[in-house]
This record gives sequence, structure tokens and C-alpha cells, in this order.
Amino acid sequence: MIKLTESARVFFSIATIVLLVICMYYLRPILAPLSFSFILAIILLPPTLFLERRGLSPTAAALITVSLTTLLVFGTVIRATWQVSTLTDNSRNIMDKVETCVQRAIVSIEKEYPGIKRQNLVNYRQRTKDLFEKVGENISQSAKGLPGFISNVLLMPLFIFFMLSYRQFFRKFLHRVTSSENRHVDDVLMKIHAVMRNYLSGMVIVMGIVAVLNSIGLMMIGVPYAIFFALLASILMIVPYIGVFIGSLLPVIMALMTFSSPWPAIAVAGWMWGVQILEGNFITPKLVGSKVSINPFTAIISLILMGRIWGLAGLVLAIPYVAILKIILDAIPATQPYGMLLGEVEHEKPQKKSKRKNKTGEQPPIELIHSNV
Repeated sequence: MIKLTESARVFFSIATIVLLVICMYYLRPILAPLSFSFILAIILLPPTLFLERRGLSPTAAALITVSLTTLLVFGTVIRATWQVSTLTDNSRNIMDKVETCVQRAIVSIEKEYPGIKRQNLVNYRQRTKDLFEKVGENISQSAKGLPGFISNVLLMPLFIFFMLSYRQFFRKFLHRVTSSENRHVDDVLMKIHAVMRNYLSGMVIVMGIVAVLNSIGLMMIGVPYAIFFALLASILMIVPYIGVFIGSLLPVIMALMTFSSPWPAIAVAGWMWGVQILEGNFITPKLVGSKVSINPFTAIISLILMGRIWGLAGLVLAIPYVAILKIILDAIPATQPYGMLLGEVEHEKPQKKSKRKNKTGEQPPIELIHSNV
């Protein structure tokens, strides 16, 4: 057996990481839907096990679970599409209101500040219009990749079905690949399942609470399509940092378009900002807790890297996949320091100094103090 030096091991470790990142970048069209399918398979595992306990085979249980879930998701998408189409049909009326608001703003500015020429205001208005047109062009360019996205989504139920029905086959494969005790591999798999289950279930509950709170606030203010915007904002929470901003910005824009006064939009921003503070400081820590024990620095770095490699899908998958990576690193003795680097920082409590003295009147050695603590 060839023994590698420390520098050689470091070199091969870095080369392996670089090769892994390159493969993730170029294979993202297949790895991204497989990753989402893996997470969804974990969510659908309990109902599959429930059907298996009722006497169904793993294949039949997986087929029923995936089929019912696909129908449910398909119905939800149809409902959301109808809501968006209704919003689009009313877009002309909304734009007319925006035009009226802009005209009122120009007149008010001219009265308050006579030195400002009307032509300048018209130019600013034209620049704003050009900006919206550029945004529309970017959306159109993004829509060109919609067929590929739809094909991946249609393949995901098939991936989930095979993951659920062949899970014992994959388990045996891992046993043979690792060449370790079966119990050790099963412990790692159980930890991964527990972390993902607790994280996902906690996030679903948090999203539901945020959706209810946002619906109450938007309906009280009178924003059109309040429930739709509340649900959209809660779903966008999956995307860290960016999703919260987009989910809060859309109802604010709708309030500006709907009401002639800016105060409803300010009320919407204040309400959703308050809900986000409540969610970030009380709801999420209480329900989710430290199920995913990743330190903030690692979380930010993983979001940046996964965002660069997989785009939006990487932002969604970064945190749970780093949590899985930490469990795997902690299970291997040689990589446990790297697992510690990904985890939360444990602050050691300061030890009390012992006032006990030895026969010579001096403080005892540090080793004796630590042995007596």
C-alpha cells in the first residue's frame, strides 16, 4: 500500500474538490432535478412507509404516493396560473392607474418646485419606462429556458418514484461501497434523514404561519390578490435573503399601483417587515431551532458558491446539502476536523481559577487544576 505524504494528501483533496465543482457545474441540468427529487423523496417517505405497513409492496406504495402528490401539485399550479392570468388581464387597468399617479406627481412637483422644468420630469418618466421595457426583455429571455425547466419538472416524479421504490437497493450499494459495518452506514443515513425531515417540516410550518400573517395584513390594508401575494411571499422564503426581498416588494408595488396615496404601500412594507422580524427572531428559531447546525459564515459561503454553480436552484439547495455534507464528514474520522469547520461555533465557558494552594503556598500546576474541574 502506497503511503502519501501530508502535502500529497492536501493536493489530492484540493484536486478532488475542484473536479467535483466542475462536474457539478457541467452536469447541473441533471444533478439539480435529482437533488430536488431527493429532498422530495425524503418528504414523501412517511406516507410511502404507511402504505407499505398496510400490505402494499414498495413499488405500489411509491407509485400511489407519487401519483397523488403529482395530482395535488398539478392542481395547485393550475390554480396559481389562473390567478396570474387574472392579474395579467387587469394589468391594463393597473397601468392606467400608474399613469394617472405619475401625472399627479409631475403636477405636484411643478407646484412645489417651480424651478424644475417639466421636460426633465418627462425625461425621468421616459427613462423609467425604458427600464420597465428592459426588465420585460430580460423576462422574455429567461422564458426561453422554460421548455428545459418543464422537462426537468416532468422527470422529477419519475426520479422520486425510483428513489422511493429502490431505496433498499441504494442502501445495499452504500454498504458495499463503504466496506464498513452496516450499522455505521445506517446511522449516517438515519442522521441525514432526521436532519432533512426536521428541517423541511419546520420550514413548512414556518411558511404556513408567515402566509397566514401576511394574508391577514394584506387583507386588512385592502391589497388586491392578498392571499396570492401572501402565499407567494411565504414560498419565496425558500430562497434565502433574495426571496424575502422579492416577496415583500411585489405587494408593495401592487399597493402603489392600486391606491392613489402612498400610505397603503408603506403600511404593506411595514407589516411584511414586521412579520419577517417575527419569523427570523422567534418563529424559525423556535420551530426549526438548530436542526441544521451550520455556522453563519459557512452558510453565506455555501449560498454564494452554490448560487454561482447552480443559480437559483443552488440557493435553495445550499443549506440542506451543506448539512448533509457535515454529517458525512463527521462520520469519517479523517474528515472530522472539516465537519467541525462547517458546524456551529461552540464557545467554551471560562473555567474558574482554583484558589487552592499547595504546601509551598504556590498555586497548583495547570494540569492539576484541569484534572480537578
